[in-house]
Amino acid sequence: MSKLKLLAALSFMIGGIFTGYLVVVANTTGATENKEFTDSSDEAVVSKKKFLSFAGIISEVKLESETISLIVKDEKTEMLFPLVNETLVVSAKTGKRNPELIEGQFVEVYYNSNKPAPMIYPPTITPDMIFVGDESDLQQVKLDTFDQNLVSEDNELKLHISSDTVIINSRGETLEEADISGNTLFVFYTITSRSIPAQTTPHMIIVIDK
Repeated sequence: MSKLKLLAALSFMIGGIFTGYLVVVANTTGATENKEFTDSSDEAVVSKKKFLSFAGIISEVKLESETISLIVKDEKTEMLFPLVNETLVVSAKTGKRNPELIEGQFVEVYYNSNKPAPMIYPPTITPDMIFVGDESDLQQVKLDTFDQNLVSEDNELKLHISSDTVIINSRGETLEEADISGNTLFVFYTITSRSIPAQTTPHMIIVIDK
């Protein structure tokens, strides 16, 4: 009889230890899963650029049903850009609108990063703005929203305006320094300071109409 009691007691103790082990493992696993979810959630909140760009050579200008489309190629791939009435086409040298688009020209195309892109080849997306010029004309450009202190939304660039800075809107009309804060700007510049944010005196600013 005492042997049966001893065996029962041992079984109860072993069962309790095993159950406790399961509880510990379950809690540890749950904590790990929560941590992984939190980490991935934090990564998803990483600052995202409002506009994406693609630079290359116009390989073909297509006209279909009164719609002009550009096939632009770089060294690795190509993209198709159907132009719409809202697409701004600007000379990177003069700031003038609607320069002629011809094959062999270097362009830099900007489009909103939230725009859906159909899963086709070549990738096709409607551009917001196209800059035409030599590659050297487009080495230092930025498209972003700037606050009242003329600091970009991503905190990467601060502007200092001089009397030589050309400020125009997307229609080519001359504007003043007071017109640029709080707006989305396309900024052309050369030299920046080694600071955070980098600081520059741009030679041309184009204010994007709201």
